[in-house]
Amino acid sequence: MRHFSFAVTALLGSALLALSFVLIGVFSWHQERKTFERTLAQEAVSLHTTFEVALANLEQKMLGLATMTAADPGVQRLVSQANHSVAAEGGGPGGEDSDRLRTALHDLLASTWDDMQGRSGVRQFQFYLETGPVSFLRMHAPGHYGDDLLPQRQLVRDVNADQQPRAGFETGRTGSGVRAAVPVWHVDPDGKRHFAGALELGASFDSTIAQLGQQTGAGFAVLLTRQHLERAVLNDFRAHAGSCIGDDCRWYLAATSDERTKDWATAAMIGPSTLAGSRLIERDGGTWHLAGFPLRDYRGQGELEREPVGSVLIWQDKTHELAAWRGQRWQQALLLLMAYSLGQAGLLWSLWNTRRGLNRGVARATLALRERADVLQRAESMAHMGSWRLEMPAGEHYWSPETRQIFGVDPDVPADRDLLLARVHAEDREHVDSAWQAALRGAPYDVEYRIQANGAMRWVREMAEFSFAKVGQPISAIGTVQDITDAKPAELALRASEERYRSTLAAVKDGLWEWHVPSGEVWWDRRCYEMLGYPPAAFKVDLETWRNLIHPDDVAQSYREVERQLAEGETFVIEFRYRCADDGWLWVQGRGKVVAWKQGKPLRVVGTHTDISARKEVEEALHRMARRNELLLMAAGEGIYGVDLQGHTTFINPAALEMLGYTEAEILGKGQHAVFHHTRPDGRPYPESECPVTLTLEDGEPRRCDDEWFFRKDGSRFPIALTVAPVEEAGERSGAVVLFQDMTTRRAMEQALQKASTRLATVIGSFHGGILLEDETRHILLANQTFCELFSIPAPPDALVGADCSGSAEQVKGLFAHPERFVRRIDELLQRRESVIGEELSMADGRALERDYVPIVSEQGFLGHLWLYRDITERKEREFALHRLATTDTLTGLPNRRYFLERLEQELARFHRHHKVVALTMIDIDHFKQVNDSHGHVVGDAVLRHLAELLWQSLRKTDLAGRLGGEEFAVLLPGSDLEGGRTYAERLRERVASTPCVHAGTEIRYTVSIGVTVLAEQDTSSDQPLARADAGLYSAKDKGRNRVESQD
Repeated sequence: MRHFSFAVTALLGSALLALSFVLIGVFSWHQERKTFERTLAQEAVSLHTTFEVALANLEQKMLGLATMTAADPGVQRLVSQANHSVAAEGGGPGGEDSDRLRTALHDLLASTWDDMQGRSGVRQFQFYLETGPVSFLRMHAPGHYGDDLLPQRQLVRDVNADQQPRAGFETGRTGSGVRAAVPVWHVDPDGKRHFAGALELGASFDSTIAQLGQQTGAGFAVLLTRQHLERAVLNDFRAHAGSCIGDDCRWYLAATSDERTKDWATAAMIGPSTLAGSRLIERDGGTWHLAGFPLRDYRGQGELEREPVGSVLIWQDKTHELAAWRGQRWQQALLLLMAYSLGQAGLLWSLWNTRRGLNRGVARATLALRERADVLQRAESMAHMGSWRLEMPAGEHYWSPETRQIFGVDPDVPADRDLLLARVHAEDREHVDSAWQAALRGAPYDVEYRIQANGAMRWVREMAEFSFAKVGQPISAIGTVQDITDAKPAELALRASEERYRSTLAAVKDGLWEWHVPSGEVWWDRRCYEMLGYPPAAFKVDLETWRNLIHPDDVAQSYREVERQLAEGETFVIEFRYRCADDGWLWVQGRGKVVAWKQGKPLRVVGTHTDISARKEVEEALHRMARRNELLLMAAGEGIYGVDLQGHTTFINPAALEMLGYTEAEILGKGQHAVFHHTRPDGRPYPESECPVTLTLEDGEPRRCDDEWFFRKDGSRFPIALTVAPVEEAGERSGAVVLFQDMTTRRAMEQALQKASTRLATVIGSFHGGILLEDETRHILLANQTFCELFSIPAPPDALVGADCSGSAEQVKGLFAHPERFVRRIDELLQRRESVIGEELSMADGRALERDYVPIVSEQGFLGHLWLYRDITERKEREFALHRLATTDTLTGLPNRRYFLERLEQELARFHRHHKVVALTMIDIDHFKQVNDSHGHVVGDAVLRHLAELLWQSLRKTDLAGRLGGEEFAVLLPGSDLEGGRTYAERLRERVASTPCVHAGTEIRYTVSIGVTVLAEQDTSSDQPLARADAGLYSAKDKGRNRVESQD
């Protein structure tokens, strides 16, 4: 019995030991497998994030190119004309005039299109008119136009709706890719800006995916669903839009960095499961990790319920990693087998002590478990990812050590959900709790938030999977927490970069230019030409043109500075003079930066031109004054000499020798006091003990005396200003240095300086505007009388010197029509410290001012602010008077024929856009020749003015009356149909007939005939409705006059 019992016990012990090691191996393999798969998933997510960032950069690049092209005045003009032409020719593709404009637009942008394809990878370039997403011109397919893109072009529809630039992924009729659309504006002669249409650029994924593949070592592919692509792309272009994937052509391969994607699809390695998750595949002698992410187009970004249009496929070669992982598992199995063998041997060897052998086996198993736990913990630490588990009914929480490390919780502190929420940032707590409650009801749980742990704020991402009972009650959850603090700044930096880019697009006011370095071609915007007094695009700019425009004295220095700074890769800043259209010279500051390189050499440079003429004028005045002061100081001829402790001369400069009339040998080693400072001006002896030099040698204190006298060798004397400073060497006084000036010369200098200051004050006082010069702390250095008068300052300019201007904007803001805007603008200029020229300001009393702001900067740093204010009220009034003179009939005060016809053309364009009725009347005075013949032209003019006054009285705010010539008038009635026009005309006719003109006590009665019509859809110019109204007018004349006739 004892032997049998021992055998059974040994067998059971061996079996239990073997089972333990098997369980340990299975559990360890399972955990390591999950860790390996989790690492693969995280790498895939990181690569997908890299893809999204690259896609965003491509969108910004497309927006930049589109914005620069849309800003071309020639493009704006042609697109605006195309709107009118297409509308006049019946819409759709238009007619001959539209074809002419389409060809002109294509020719204008042909070189730009070639450049975009070659340098920027642009594959689509298209224009739409303001009426909606109807293609006017495809640069990439000039023969296809006039088609309605309403179903496919949500991005363009949105731009047409609110005139805001947009970008995103979209599939069109010729292919798919990243597209950017921006509004095209047209500025009319009155300075008003009108929306003319939209410009769209598109680029494929090919170059971006190829670049990502080189940078990351991974493969990328973009696949589109068959339903999405075939619904959008025309049959003629499907072969270029992508290759079919799979036997049933379920997917189209739009772009890939590796052609093996097609082989995998043929071998059924890519399917719906691959495109929605991740898996490992064996192919081509290796093991690959494939991960798929949904691809959403532009509409899908705003409509999350919309199905994805495809997938982004990412793969990496994991052959070596998987082989290493499997090798580790075999090593682990071998270790477990060896441990089991040792345990079994120990069990058989220790037959007499079964308990002791069993304890050894348990100890080894425990050690193995701890080793596996350490491996898992190290893996979590390397990935900055912790895990947790929650048993709902029992309320049991488990946090891994890494989770506790992330949240800053000690190992002995019990873990629960409240402890986690206490670490969550207060602004994110409600968001986290809401996501948790939704997860308890079955929603996915994947949330990013901030926590306060270990005295710092960190970003974490938490994911969890819940288990539910059959009744829907949650019973457990398992999750992970990952520290993503290091990855978050890149995301935030991208957003900040986008915001800065938008702000920059909105803030630029200087002239913009671009230089293609290899060809020497230079592009100027409208402002660059206007600075020099030329119309936009007055001449083509290249390096030779630029050299000829620059002042001859500035050419060499400008070229050297540009070449030096380009070679160093810096942003260059140069100042030079341009020849203007009137042969004058304009000071300009040019800034530039290389934005594209090719083989280590600059390829493309962009920059700005800033008008700095006002600053240069002030700098020149200041420079002249400084130069005069320097010449005066050089002419002063200061004398300098040194003495030792005994008062003996140790050195003396030539100016001192010349003033004293001695040679150097006659002075050196002699007592200075005895040689030339021995007598007072009145002839009394001057004791050496009272000499300032002797006193400084005794007490070491510096001294200055302005009433001393020196004696020349010839016995003559001259007044001096004397300064004595002690000299110390190694901490001990060794002598003194004496500086003296001949006061006669100094007085002459002071008088000359006073004269120079008076001349400068005269220049500043006679300046045609107000001048205010502040130092870097905003204390006034200089102001003139004009400035005090402009701002109603009762004090003279000199009284303002030294005053603090920090609160001056608040004090004078009441003088301006927009006080708060004035204060904000002052603060903005002070903060930015960038020159602003010609900024106009409206005053509360009706005046208009023009302001220049120039920050004063030198090599030593920022020196202060210069403000120039000019009263331009008279100039504005002259401009208004000229405009009124050009558009008004001088006799009647009504708009003249030219202005009335311009307004009629504008109203006709609005009618075609909005289809709101507009009536037009033509009015002619009956028998007006008889009035002139009977009463004279003076009375005839009075009748014309009388009729004009009656017209003014009959008009609404939206109506417009004008004199077309002689006794013929017209009235435009927006919002009135034909019946409304007739009603107005009858009322006017009756008023004229019943209201005679009174001139010099005589009543002159007269009547009018009126023709009425309305604008029609078939009208393409103002001539057609005018002809109908004129026909109605002559019909009224033929039927007896003093009546109203209408024409449809």
